[in-house]
Amino acid sequence: MKKFTAIFFLIIIAATSFNKVVVLTDYMLNKKYIATVLCENKAKPMMHCNGKCHLRKQLQKEEEQQKKEGQSAQEKFEVQFCSISSFISFEPTYSENSIKHTSSYSNSYAFTAVSSLFHPPCA
Repeated sequence: MKKFTAIFFLIIIAATSFNKVVVLTDYMLNKKYIATVLCENKAKPMMHCNGKCHLRKQLQKEEEQQKKEGQSAQEKFEVQFCSISSFISFEPTYSENSIKHTSSYSNSYAFTAVSSLFHPPCA
């Protein structure tokens, strides 16, 4: 399930970044329909427009939409800074009523220094 959702979101993100490719693919697949129905210059066959005017309008519309989205994203993520030094004090605070902890730990280790080195007996 996690893999499916990850792939789904990856496809969504990729689709938003390839909007121009989608517009061009739509034009290539429906070229005949666009040339006969949606073309503004179909009355002028000498121009050989073949629906490119419609494609140009779609691409301009896509660019404007991306610019608006980019500007709104910049406005959304405006960073505000504040001074932390007024909130945090680095000076130690002492209290007269502080609790003193006593420990019952006993260090019973004693170290005795030996001046001569130990030599094992010879056999």
